Amino acid sequence: MGRWIDKYGSVRFLILGHGILAIVLIAFWAVLGTSPNVILFGYLFFSPATSVTLAFLNYETSRILPAKLIGSGMGLMQLIQFFGGSFSVVVCGILPEFQKRNTMVRAYENVYGALIAVCIFSLFTMLWFMQSVRRSNTSRVKLTEKAKA
Repeated sequence: MGRWIDKYGSVRFLILGHGILAIVLIAFWAVLGTSPNVILFGYLFFSPATSVTLAFLNYETSRILPAKLIGSGMGLMQLIQFFGGSFSVVVCGILPEFQKRNTMVRAYENVYGALIAVCIFSLFTMLWFMQSVRRSNTSRVKLTEKAKA
């Protein structure tokens, strides 16, 4: 993956990973209850997209942090990922419980709808962050050029 990062940049893979996750979640939401094979086939794309997204997210974290803070920053990042994964499983398990009036298929459609919303929110947050980093770098370059002049 290191060569891919050097050649294409991590942002492309983060966007690609988020896009694949969103597409698979939308497919799960749309055809839930028709066949368990949909879940199996979707998982073949979902799992690698999650792994790629997390790997490139870790790369971005190590790239952004100063050398002194990489160890603690990566530890915090792993803690956030572990906590987020555990918390999301609990929330996704509790959500159908609150929907006793709905059928199980409808309850899980609502859960997948919530996951789609979280995925899209995450994508837009990442794009906003990347745009703010780009603006910050542009303003630094302009300040450096003014200082040299």
